[in-house]
Amino acid sequence: MKYYIWKQEFLDEYVMLDGVVRQIKLEHRLTTGELFIERWSPDAYCQYSKDFPQGLVLNDNLIGSLYVIVSNSLKSFLQSNVTNQLELLPLALVNHKGEKETESYFLVNPLEIYDCIDQQASELDWDRKANVIDFADDLIFDERLIPDNVHMFRAKYMTELVFISQELKDLLEKEGFIGLRFVEAEHYSSL
Repeated sequence: MKYYIWKQEFLDEYVMLDGVVRQIKLEHRLTTGELFIERWSPDAYCQYSKDFPQGLVLNDNLIGSLYVIVSNSLKSFLQSNVTNQLELLPLALVNHKGEKETESYFLVNPLEIYDCIDQQASELDWDRKANVIDFADDLIFDERLIPDNVHMFRAKYMTELVFISQELKDLLEKEGFIGLRFVEAEHYSSL
């Protein structure tokens, strides 16, 4: 099976976030597969980027954050189609005028992490001090280490990325959500 990295499609008219989730503690731990709902603030929000004032159109998959941030309709789709452990954390958006948007958005937090990167077949540069992969060129998975029913997950040593199965990718594209972009893991280059 092929696996893909969940990314965002960039177009000038789409809202660009400034990259920071505000009003939460330990934000850096959102990529570690930890359950976060207990410490999630109901006041958590992201702001539109001041560097992209032309971005006014909200889509289903927002740009400008390290995290996957999705619309209410995409959240509902994920709840119906992703059966493995996943948190969908409510997040307000603050626009260029400093006002909260009325639309609901959610930060996607996949909780399952698999030690599935084939380190021999992949081209990897390591940060040995932090024990993470800094750069990858051709990211190959050992599929035996990913359960068949898992369609969204994080990979050990690269937990900042969200990976999805071919099956989930096809379903998402069929639904016509706006702002989605997927990069095949095998052809991924973070250089």
